[in-house]
Amino acid sequence: MCSYRVRSDLPGYLSDSEADGVSVINWYHRQFRDAARDRYFKTDADTVYFHSMMADFFLGKYGGGNPKAFKFTEIQKHRFNLKSKESEADRQVPAMPLVFLTKDGKISRYNLRKFGELPYHLVRCRQFQDLFINVLFNYQWLYAKMSASPLQVVNWLLLVMCSRSIFKLFNIEIQSFYVFSKVKIKLL
Repeated sequence: MCSYRVRSDLPGYLSDSEADGVSVINWYHRQFRDAARDRYFKTDADTVYFHSMMADFFLGKYGGGNPKAFKFTEIQKHRFNLKSKESEADRQVPAMPLVFLTKDGKISRYNLRKFGELPYHLVRCRQFQDLFINVLFNYQWLYAKMSASPLQVVNWLLLVMCSRSIFKLFNIEIQSFYVFSKVKIKLL
């Protein structure tokens, strides 16, 4: 209902395109993107906040019926006779699996959008622990990514993982142990 209303209120300003095999909505004019960036990404804290929200979406943190906490405004609290401004609700966000399956349990298609967006947002919001656990050192992620990607992408992924330069790029010192395919790897 909400997306229909937005589309009817903004005809001619939105465009449909395809990204990673799915239809996405974007601003038709670059000025709208620039205005949104200028308004919502004023500080580093804003950037981290919004990329964190997108990372949570692609991680599926609140998808598939998991409730998300939120706060009512003071006006809403009085209008609805609420005892507290704190609440939580199912936001009706779909689950974000790595692979979409048919009813028979066979692979229907890979979630290419998640493969591209999740690492990007995790880096932008500086959630490196989640990046390592859910992407770079996650066997299911790597297997699905390699199964869905052309050979050039797989080669690039392996190059990035084997290179210590990614850690230098983000100025990270890692002293934790991660379990990857029954082999403990210490990154220094």
